[in-house]
Amino acid sequence: MRGTTRIGVVAILLCCVLAAMGWWYYGAFTWNYPQWKSRARLKVWRIFGDPLDKEAKRIAGRRAVNCGSSNGREDDTNRVTGCISDALSHHHGFHGRFSYFGTEAYGAEGLAGTPDGTVYELVLRISPVFSGNDVLLVRRACPTPLRIALRENSPIPGCAPFALSANDYEVLRDDGVRNRAAIGY
Repeated sequence: MRGTTRIGVVAILLCCVLAAMGWWYYGAFTWNYPQWKSRARLKVWRIFGDPLDKEAKRIAGRRAVNCGSSNGREDDTNRVTGCISDALSHHHGFHGRFSYFGTEAYGAEGLAGTPDGTVYELVLRISPVFSGNDVLLVRRACPTPLRIALRENSPIPGCAPFALSANDYEVLRDDGVRNRAAIGY
């Protein structure tokens, strides 16, 4: 009886060692597969919030008004921009989000304001076109006097006058630098 128990324990330990070695050598290949990374990231973001949400809440403060999000429908956009206008007029911090889905990227843009009236425009862009599943988060302080307007051919509002180039934004996160450099982009 003791001999078969030892053989069973040794067999289980051997299987565990082989499984650990397989994970050690081949786990990186499965983790680098963009679909796995994307799924894991989305699950974490659903629970804890994505980088745009975190930055917007940091800017707006703890007692900020959550103006919600819009997926591009006109009534949603009007509701969010109306909430932003109310928060600005009552000198409350706020954050609002406008999501978009394109052929080469998807993400969101948002407006976040402090109680003292400083408003920031945030852009989160997730680009699955390159194999790295790039995540880019940028922000810029809205010019004063503040004017929120819709961009041409877009249901997403932003701070007018609109940014003329990428240099107008402060980069907060760019996961794609090494991916674009690896392919010479």
